[in-house]
Amino acid sequence: DAPHLMKTARNCIYHSGFNEKSPRLMWNDGKYVIWGHIFRLAQDELDRDIKLAPKITMNHVKLDPYSKMNVKFATQVLSQTVSNVLFNYYPEETFGTAGFISKINKFFDCLNVRSLTEHITTRNPDKAPYESQDDPRFDWLENDFLKYLHDWSESVNNREGDFTAKDRQRMFLAHQ
Repeated sequence: DAPHLMKTARNCIYHSGFNEKSPRLMWNDGKYVIWGHIFRLAQDELDRDIKLAPKITMNHVKLDPYSKMNVKFATQVLSQTVSNVLFNYYPEETFGTAGFISKINKFFDCLNVRSLTEHITTRNPDKAPYESQDDPRFDWLENDFLKYLHDWSESVNNREGDFTAKDRQRMFLAHQ
C-alpha cells in the first residue's frame, strides 16, 4: 500500500550516500539521490528565523526505530515543500534528490485519496476522489511516474563503469 511504499522509498534514500557506511548510492542519469541533501536542509532549518520547510526537524532525519515506522515523518520528508526548497535554495547537485522527492510526493498523493473534500482544503487536486477512469492522474501514473522509474533503471543499467550487478541495484530503489 502507499504508506508502506513511502516508508520504503524514504528508507532507500536514508541509506543512500550519507556516509561511507551507507549501503546505497542512488544515482539517476548523472545525478545523485542522497540523504545528505535532506539532512543538510534540516540542519539549515535549525539556524533560520523564517523556516523554508517548517515541518522538517532533526527527528525527521536522525531516524530511530520509532521514526522509521512513522509514515508521517516519511511523507513530510518526501514532500513537495522539501523538493521545492532543494530546487530553489540549494545547489544543482541536490536536483536529483529534489526530482525524486517531487515524483514520490505526487505518487503518494494520487494513491492516498481518503476524503471527498481534502483536495479543496489542501488545494491539491491530486487528493481529489477518482470519479472517472479517464482521470488525468492515471495517465500521469502510467506515462510519467512509471516512465521516470523505467528511465532511471535504464540509466543505471547503461551507466559506464565497472559496476557489479549488486552495485547497480544499489543505485536504484529497493525492489519493492
